[in-house]
Amino acid sequence: MNICGLTAVNALSSYFRIISYRENEKTVHDIVFENGVKVSDKKRKQTKTDKQHGTIVEFISNPQYLGKNVHLPFEEVYSWIEKLTYQLSAATNKKIKISIDEYNGTKLISKSKLKSQPFENLINTMLDKDKVIIEPFSIECKGSLTENVTVAKPGEKPKNVNKKKDVILQVVFAYEDSPENINVYDSYCNYTNTTDGGVHINNTEEAFCRYIQNATTASMTEKEREKWNITWADIRSGLVMLLNLSTNAQVQFVGNAKKEIANPELGKVIKTISDEEIRKYFEKNQSKLQSICKIVKLNARTRIESQKLKTTIKKERMDSFSEHAMDNFIRCNNTGKQYKELYLIEGQRSASGSAVNGRYPDFQAIYCLRGVTANPYKCSLQEIMENKELKGFVNVLRTGIGANFKPEKCYYDKIIIMTDADVDGFYISAGILGFIVKYMPELIKQGKVYKVFSPLYNIDDKEHPYAGNKHEYTLIAQKKIAKEYKVGHISSKDYFNKDEMFEFLLDTIDYRENLIRLYNHFGKVDKYLIELIAALLIQNGYVRTSTDYDDMKEVFSNQKFISSFMSKIQKQFPEIKYEGGCTLRGVIDGRFYSIQINNRFIKKIDDIIPIIQKYGYLLKVKEKNTDERIMSIGKFLDESYKLTPKIITRYKGLGEADSDQIKETTLNKDNQILVQFTMDDVEKTLETFYKLQGHRKKDGEARKKMMKNYKIRREDLDN
Repeated sequence: MNICGLTAVNALSSYFRIISYRENEKTVHDIVFENGVKVSDKKRKQTKTDKQHGTIVEFISNPQYLGKNVHLPFEEVYSWIEKLTYQLSAATNKKIKISIDEYNGTKLISKSKLKSQPFENLINTMLDKDKVIIEPFSIECKGSLTENVTVAKPGEKPKNVNKKKDVILQVVFAYEDSPENINVYDSYCNYTNTTDGGVHINNTEEAFCRYIQNATTASMTEKEREKWNITWADIRSGLVMLLNLSTNAQVQFVGNAKKEIANPELGKVIKTISDEEIRKYFEKNQSKLQSICKIVKLNARTRIESQKLKTTIKKERMDSFSEHAMDNFIRCNNTGKQYKELYLIEGQRSASGSAVNGRYPDFQAIYCLRGVTANPYKCSLQEIMENKELKGFVNVLRTGIGANFKPEKCYYDKIIIMTDADVDGFYISAGILGFIVKYMPELIKQGKVYKVFSPLYNIDDKEHPYAGNKHEYTLIAQKKIAKEYKVGHISSKDYFNKDEMFEFLLDTIDYRENLIRLYNHFGKVDKYLIELIAALLIQNGYVRTSTDYDDMKEVFSNQKFISSFMSKIQKQFPEIKYEGGCTLRGVIDGRFYSIQINNRFIKKIDDIIPIIQKYGYLLKVKEKNTDERIMSIGKFLDESYKLTPKIITRYKGLGEADSDQIKETTLNKDNQILVQFTMDDVEKTLETFYKLQGHRKKDGEARKKMMKNYKIRREDLDN
């Protein structure tokens, strides 16, 4: 922490103490402040009992400035220290151990230990292991620059001298099969996470891209060079880069948050040394270079073919509908009083190609909403009509608005909202529906306004190739599993009936994935061991929820509990031993594991607690033509997963499905899921609308309360 940071922390603390162990002077300097005022300043000689070194900072946040309930976000602090362990070995070349104790007041809640590890391993936390196509490789660059510094010796005038500064750069590269991922970078400078990058990232990226661009171009045939020009975007597609800069030179951090470095002279040195070391690395690793060049060529080909396709589609539409004055409206062929539908679709006309090309042109018209519409409950009608999207919508309906509104003049029998299944899509849906409710409610009363839901999944199942949501997908999987398995509580004579089986599969829809996440989070500790530990704590009543549980230190001080607990653990995992405290260690399938059962463990098992409380830990399972077996929920779900249809595509936006798929699933009246809006619960709906989009003070408070208590399922994060 620098002087500015220390001063700020002192100013915001009711108690602030610094203890500095000065090795050269063999002294201990102890300073205490209260409410920013120094109350103690002691300096003494070090004794033989002084085994510490460095600086210790203690502080208590002042509630006058930060509130009564202020606390350090422990999970964030823990995560920061965990990332720090990857940098310590690079900087010190030593194995360092870190102890982390979490207290609630004076009560010790948890103890953790971390070890320093190679910096290049940090990239594994950035990668999706199932998508890695070029395994991580590391390049180290060393150099120096000369800086003019001011030196002042006691009794002499300050003078400027040139001093050599060291520059050490470690870069780790990898490629994922995710071409949409561009600039998946993380960088550090002198232990600071420079999340906004700077000259170290920019110049290293430039050196890498230029070398790969030249190498890829050189590897191409003359015909390939004519067809594809290699750009840096082709090289960055799927690239994951991690960088660590250690230097005693001036880095020129930008802003107090230190998220970026900006010293141009340092940037020049980094460019020179990275140029050289990247060249040397690939000269020795030609196979790696060839693999990267293949990826880059594929990215270039995909980009150019995509551009050609977009140009062709755009050209065809302009030729076919050049008579239309509105470039975001495609009318239907029917005119007069024949049946017609108007689909309100998100995006530019070119971006909505799947829906436009998949429609039934005789009676289906398309109106493209280019961006988020104005909020009708924040604007006057005059302001609303200045919005190009809504003004165009009114013109297309031919109803007029305000004093001139005539619902009987509506040109369409159905007005169907069809937006993407993401946040923007729902926001646009809410905006256009709010506009209709406020200024055209008669259209809803006449039953003209609908929302269509396109399928969420395209699955590998001949009978049911599409599923509209996770519930429908689970129903398809449940039918297959129910044909092969009978499942029930071990305490019951009967198996689940059809409804109970479906409820069980729906409740455990994320259970398997949650166990896998726990496996990864706890350093790849056997997931069935984690499940068993969780079950023993939950079923014995020591854990009720992730916030309501007994002190694990007290639980594990009970010898009777430990004896019972370990007998059940060792029945399945005989080589797992109790190591004292709350720690288990041992070998499973030839691999050594260690797991600590503390507050962090309880918080991480949050998602599986209600499942074990409802269904227990063990199930009785009978597969066709086999004897009944007893197995855990996790093992059953793993075994039956083979019957779950594979998800081929998860559609988030309209552009992710082709025109035939959109036509078959969403525009075809026999297959589409169409929901009609009514005015029956308009007050409740408006209350929700205000909570989500209102600008009044009470709306903001309600929104804040909702966000604080709302839990988002992981798979819906991109929605």
